[in-house]
Amino acid sequence: MGRNVKAQVAFEFVLLVAIAFTILIVFVASTRSEFSELSSREERFLLEDVSYMVHNELNLAADMLDGYYREFTLPVLLENGDSYNISIQSNTIIAISENYDYAIGVVAVSGDLIKGINYINKSGGVVNLNQ
Repeated sequence: MGRNVKAQVAFEFVLLVAIAFTILIVFVASTRSEFSELSSREERFLLEDVSYMVHNELNLAADMLDGYYREFTLPVLLENGDSYNISIQSNTIIAISENYDYAIGVVAVSGDLIKGINYINKSGGVVNLNQ
Protein backbone atom coordinates (compact mmCIF):
# COMPACT_ATOMS: atom_id res chain seq x y z
CA MET A 1 0.00 0.00 0.00
CA GLY A 2 1.23 3.39 -0.91
CA ARG A 3 1.22 6.43 1.24
CA ASN A 4 -1.71 8.02 -0.65
CA VAL A 5 -3.86 4.94 -0.14
CA LYS A 6 -3.21 4.93 3.62
CA ALA A 7 -4.03 8.63 3.83
CA GLN A 8 -7.24 8.10 1.86
CA VAL A 9 -8.29 5.22 4.13
CA ALA A 10 -7.60 7.35 7.22
CA PHE A 11 -9.57 10.27 5.75
CA GLU A 12 -12.54 8.04 4.88
CA PHE A 13 -12.49 6.55 8.39
CA VAL A 14 -12.54 10.01 10.00
CA LEU A 15 -15.32 11.08 7.62
CA LEU A 16 -17.45 8.01 8.51
CA VAL A 17 -16.91 8.61 12.24
CA ALA A 18 -17.94 12.26 11.82
CA ILE A 19 -21.09 11.26 9.90
CA ALA A 20 -21.98 8.64 12.54
CA PHE A 21 -21.43 11.19 15.32
CA THR A 22 -23.66 13.72 13.53
CA ILE A 23 -26.42 11.13 13.14
CA LEU A 24 -26.12 10.27 16.84
CA ILE A 25 -26.46 13.93 17.85
CA VAL A 26 -29.55 14.39 15.65
CA PHE A 27 -31.09 11.21 17.11
CA VAL A 28 -30.45 12.29 20.71
CA ALA A 29 -31.84 15.78 20.05
CA SER A 30 -35.03 14.44 18.48
CA THR A 31 -35.49 11.90 21.28
CA ARG A 32 -35.15 14.62 23.90
CA SER A 33 -37.76 16.72 22.11
CA GLU A 34 -40.17 13.75 22.04
CA PHE A 35 -39.56 13.10 25.73
CA SER A 36 -40.34 16.72 26.61
CA GLU A 37 -43.56 16.56 24.60
CA LEU A 38 -44.62 13.32 26.32
CA SER A 39 -43.85 14.77 29.74
CA SER A 40 -45.90 17.86 28.95
CA ARG A 41 -48.79 15.76 27.68
CA GLU A 42 -48.66 13.69 30.88
CA GLU A 43 -48.89 16.89 32.96
CA ARG A 44 -52.05 17.92 31.08
CA PHE A 45 -53.70 14.51 31.59
CA LEU A 46 -52.83 14.45 35.30
CA LEU A 47 -54.28 17.94 35.76
CA GLU A 48 -57.48 16.86 33.99
CA ASP A 49 -57.66 13.71 36.17
CA VAL A 50 -57.55 15.72 39.40
CA SER A 51 -60.21 18.10 38.03
CA TYR A 52 -62.52 15.24 37.04
CA MET A 53 -62.05 13.58 40.42
CA VAL A 54 -63.35 16.74 42.13
CA HIS A 55 -66.08 17.10 39.51
CA ASN A 56 -67.30 13.55 40.16
CA GLU A 57 -67.23 14.01 43.95
CA LEU A 58 -69.32 17.20 43.71
CA ASN A 59 -71.81 15.70 41.27
CA LEU A 60 -72.20 12.63 43.48
CA ALA A 61 -72.88 14.82 46.52
CA ALA A 62 -75.41 16.89 44.56
CA ASP A 63 -77.31 13.72 43.61
CA MET A 64 -77.48 12.46 47.20
CA LEU A 65 -80.02 13.26 49.90
CA ASP A 66 -79.39 15.68 52.74
CA GLY A 67 -77.10 14.17 55.34
CA TYR A 68 -74.60 12.85 52.79
CA TYR A 69 -71.00 13.05 54.02
CA ARG A 70 -67.74 11.93 52.47
CA GLU A 71 -64.02 12.58 52.67
CA PHE A 72 -61.77 12.65 49.63
CA THR A 73 -58.12 13.53 49.22
CA LEU A 74 -56.56 15.88 46.71
CA PRO A 75 -52.87 15.20 46.09
CA VAL A 76 -50.40 17.87 47.16
CA LEU A 77 -48.53 17.39 43.86
CA LEU A 78 -49.53 15.79 40.58
CA GLU A 79 -48.39 12.16 40.19
CA ASN A 80 -45.39 13.27 38.13
CA GLY A 81 -44.25 15.60 40.92
CA ASP A 82 -45.43 18.86 39.34
CA SER A 83 -47.18 21.42 41.51
CA TYR A 84 -50.64 22.70 40.71
CA ASN A 85 -53.41 24.88 42.11
CA ILE A 86 -57.09 24.05 42.12
CA SER A 87 -60.09 26.11 43.16
CA ILE A 88 -63.79 26.56 42.52
CA GLN A 89 -64.91 29.92 41.17
CA SER A 90 -68.37 30.72 39.82
CA ASN A 91 -69.41 27.04 39.62
CA THR A 92 -66.22 26.20 37.71
CA ILE A 93 -63.30 24.06 38.81
CA ILE A 94 -60.11 25.80 37.75
CA ALA A 95 -56.90 23.76 37.84
CA ILE A 96 -53.59 25.39 36.95
CA SER A 97 -50.16 23.82 36.55
CA GLU A 98 -46.93 25.27 35.22
CA ASN A 99 -47.85 24.62 31.58
CA TYR A 100 -51.63 24.16 31.52
CA ASP A 101 -54.93 25.57 32.74
CA TYR A 102 -58.03 23.42 32.86
CA ALA A 103 -61.61 24.41 33.68
CA ILE A 104 -64.76 22.36 34.05
CA GLY A 105 -68.22 23.39 35.21
CA VAL A 106 -69.76 21.99 38.39
CA VAL A 107 -72.88 22.25 40.50
CA ALA A 108 -73.24 25.10 42.98
CA VAL A 109 -70.92 24.55 45.92
CA SER A 110 -70.34 26.36 49.19
CA GLY A 111 -66.74 26.32 50.45
CA ASP A 112 -63.27 25.90 49.06
CA LEU A 113 -61.04 23.03 47.97
CA ILE A 114 -57.79 22.30 49.76
CA LYS A 115 -54.93 19.98 48.92
CA GLY A 116 -55.06 17.01 51.23
CA ILE A 117 -58.25 15.78 52.92
CA ASN A 118 -61.49 17.50 51.88
CA TYR A 119 -64.82 17.04 53.62
CA ILE A 120 -67.96 17.18 51.52
CA ASN A 121 -71.51 17.10 52.79
CA LYS A 122 -74.99 18.01 51.73
CA SER A 123 -77.45 19.77 53.98
CA GLY A 124 -80.44 21.90 53.15
CA GLY A 125 -80.00 20.92 49.51
CA VAL A 126 -76.60 22.63 49.40
CA VAL A 127 -73.29 20.90 48.71
CA ASN A 128 -70.68 22.09 51.23
CA LEU A 129 -66.92 21.72 51.01
CA ASN A 130 -64.80 21.80 54.17
CA GLN A 131 -67.53 23.45 56.25
